Amino acid sequence: MSIFNRLHISCMFVLAVLVLPIVSAMGQAANGLENTSRIRLLDGGQEGAVNLAALEISLAPGFLTYWRFPGEAGVPPVFDWSESQNVANVEELWPAPERIREADSIVYGFHDKVIIPLRVVLEKPDQPANLKLSLQYGVCKDICIPATATASIELSGTNAGKDAVVIQRAMRTLPKVTPVAADAPLAVLSGQKTKNSGEAEVSVRAPQGEKPQLFAEGPQGWQLTVSEGRPGAADGTWSFTIKVEETPEKHDAPIPAHLTLTVGHDAIETDLRID
Repeated sequence: MSIFNRLHISCMFVLAVLVLPIVSAMGQAANGLENTSRIRLLDGGQEGAVNLAALEISLAPGFLTYWRFPGEAGVPPVFDWSESQNVANVEELWPAPERIREADSIVYGFHDKVIIPLRVVLEKPDQPANLKLSLQYGVCKDICIPATATASIELSGTNAGKDAVVIQRAMRTLPKVTPVAADAPLAVLSGQKTKNSGEAEVSVRAPQGEKPQLFAEGPQGWQLTVSEGRPGAADGTWSFTIKVEETPEKHDAPIPAHLTLTVGHDAIETDLRID
């Protein structure tokens, strides 16, 4: 199933070839949809051998945008850093998303505002650098709009400024890499295929009285969906069903899953091969 076959069931998606709103860094959009979103880049200064920066996406009330994996519908954002100057590599560091129900689909995304920290490696660390982004992303409410936005910033190479405080706060909320069956209040415990072809049961631990959410991603070409959590037999344990919806080719090997587990503002991420 292609990306465009997994667009919103509940929304009319305006194809980019017909109407493509252009959203500037100041948040202007065409076709009566002004001020639905805006983006800007933040400069966090140097941290060791890399520069820290961030992308901030602000959304109008009621609108959402998608996570790196949008779930059962929607389109993921596409980053183009190729117009940057003196920049060798940019790594996007994603916070955990919300699980959002839209009609018969579950999508993963964000309301209001999302800050995505960036690790930026310079070609020549002792020389000025300009970070420039061309971003394609979805902005959705009653209809879903494929938006294009651009933003740029001169990287200062210092740690001063309020942007650095915002970025450091966002870094502290990123999912923490956690091994399987870790001795921690929040952990992925195990995974096992079921008798149903292409399904697996994943067991997790969460603090008692809390309801966890699980997000599953596969390698390129894989489409995984996750059920709502079900309380387990032991206190604090939960079970989720992961279903393989799509693969590049027929397979009977272990399911390679990158899992993000959340409770409130706490989040972890774990790689799990499910036999």
